[in-house]
Order: sequence, then C-alpha cells, then structure tokens
Amino acid sequence: MRGARGTRSLQRLAADHETPNGINHRIRTTWFDPANSEALRRALDDLLADLNQPGGQAGDPRNTQDPGLT
Repeated sequence: MRGARGTRSLQRLAADHETPNGINHRIRTTWFDPANSEALRRALDDLLADLNQPGGQAGDPRNTQDPGLT
C-alpha cells in the first residue's frame, strides 16, 4: 500500500514485483535481514546524494567518498 506521499517501502516494492515463493521472493526473505536492508538503504541514499550533486554521475569513482574505491 502506498504511503502518504505515494511511496512504498523497498520491502513492499520488491514484494509487488515477485512471484510468491519464487526465486526472488526466497532471496529477498532470507538475505534481506535488517543489517543487509540497512546497508542497501545507505548505499541507495549515497547514490541518490551523488546523483543530486551538480554534475554528479553515478558509478564515477571520482564522485565517491570511499577512498577504497578510487
């Protein structure tokens, strides 16, 4: 169900696009524990922040804040 701003949680969005008990459902429900879900949320938030920078381009290692990726 959509929230007040017309958005769905990542969990709901994924569930809406998978076959019940299918491969995607099984991976999502076993791999996406709270720690993995939080790591994905952080990664997506960082990606969005990079994309919102003037001239920001996702995937360009010069735009990352992690020195291990340069």
